[in-house]
Amino acid sequence: VENNANLASSLVKIGQPAAWDDPLIDQENADTGFWKHITFLKQYGLGVYFMAPFDPNKIPVLFVNGAAGTPKACKTLAESLDADRFQECVYYYPSGIRLNTLATALNKIINRLKRDHGFEKMGVVAHSMGGLVSRSFILKHLVEDGKGTVKVFVSYSTPWGGVAAAAKGVEQAPEVIPSWYDVDPKSEFLKKIYADSLKPTIPHFLFFGYRGDCSLVMANSDGTIEILSQLYMRAQDDAVFVRGQNEDHMSILESERSAEYLNMALEAAF
Repeated sequence: VENNANLASSLVKIGQPAAWDDPLIDQENADTGFWKHITFLKQYGLGVYFMAPFDPNKIPVLFVNGAAGTPKACKTLAESLDADRFQECVYYYPSGIRLNTLATALNKIINRLKRDHGFEKMGVVAHSMGGLVSRSFILKHLVEDGKGTVKVFVSYSTPWGGVAAAAKGVEQAPEVIPSWYDVDPKSEFLKKIYADSLKPTIPHFLFFGYRGDCSLVMANSDGTIEILSQLYMRAQDDAVFVRGQNEDHMSILESERSAEYLNMALEAAF
């Protein structure tokens, strides 16, 4: 599955309804998607879900969670949006799969949703590893497909420079999670997502956290991702706005300032 972007259609969910309290997106299932991604695919597939009935008068805003994450982590941010203007939707996927496969699948789903619903603009909001998946998707959509549907990209706490622990996991773990290959700081995937620029077409608002405990195995971090990776220079150079908060890897999604920043970015784009 990891090396085949042509996922069986029965596994792909395109615009199906969901809710923030849906058991489908419980943390237990998200954990399965990371550690037992094939099991997750067989049981749930992957796809983009609408958190309210589709309204052609609203602009879709897609939320993309990180590794072993669930869309529920983005609930506070999503609920801060103007419900009269924006359509909340989420990409729910097994995060143990290779990232290029996830990005390619997302691109195919968005193309299908565009055909089905006719929207011409959308925003993308991502957390942690979801930012890597999202940037890859956005570039496929923009550069490979020549479509300018994504008008703004907002990321929180993304390891833009990779995760050193993933490289060690690839070398030492008895069983390797496929997505670890792609978040290895020296991976071909990371090289590829910087081969093309988002500027000037798609404004990227890059937010990072810096509240983490001291660690003997990690440099200054948000408790999960090193600040050096969050502020990887190639990502900074391609962003229009960079701002940090005294938040850890998960609390950044709950802060009032994060919601303010998100709405500021959406207002600038739309």
